[in-house]
Amino acid sequence: EYSTITNTYSPLPSLPCPKFCTSCEIIQGKCLYSIGGFGTTSKPFHSVHKLTLNTGQWIPLPGLKQNLGLCSLCNVQDRYVYRIGGFTKAYASYTKSIERLDVLDEESGWEVVCCSTCAEYELCGSVQCSVSSLLIFGGKRFRENLNEGHTQFGNCEFSKDCFELSLHDNKIKRCKFSLQHEGAFACSKPSVISGNILCIDTANLILLRLNLIAQATHELCYDFAFYS
Repeated sequence: EYSTITNTYSPLPSLPCPKFCTSCEIIQGKCLYSIGGFGTTSKPFHSVHKLTLNTGQWIPLPGLKQNLGLCSLCNVQDRYVYRIGGFTKAYASYTKSIERLDVLDEESGWEVVCCSTCAEYELCGSVQCSVSSLLIFGGKRFRENLNEGHTQFGNCEFSKDCFELSLHDNKIKRCKFSLQHEGAFACSKPSVISGNILCIDTANLILLRLNLIAQATHELCYDFAFYS
């Protein structure tokens, strides 16, 4: 845990089981959710744990509906944790599902809200960009056949596509804009600051800023700035 007051790190309690590439999200500023990830055999987990920061206690929660690693997580209104995409146990295999956990009813487990090819990635970016929608963008996957609009680095394919998920009816539509560069967001949680979405594209090692421009049509519209 990093303190902005003392400019120092302090250790937190260890996870109940060793794993790497787990996805994490903080809800209400007091609970850290650790979701999925890989074990010592490099096979993904479906396990979910919650760390209560004021007690330092890890609590097991209902698991994901399948084993996944490298998922994208999004905090929605400090009420839901949305899980988007992720790597399954099969090589070059990705889930298309998007599911959510209600933190006020954790024992009910995960609810699948929709399935879409836009989620068929690992390390995509996701952020709540309005009271009624999420923005999903970029991502990486292993793929043999390349589609237009994607670039391959080695045996990995990175996307620059952007999608909007409606929180009202769980429908997804492709945005009229896309990233200027194909990207993935391994070590960056997108943040909304003063109408700007900020995150680090770890595929290109650049800072990405998406500036939301309000329009009468309520269409999402962004401009882009890249900083090396």
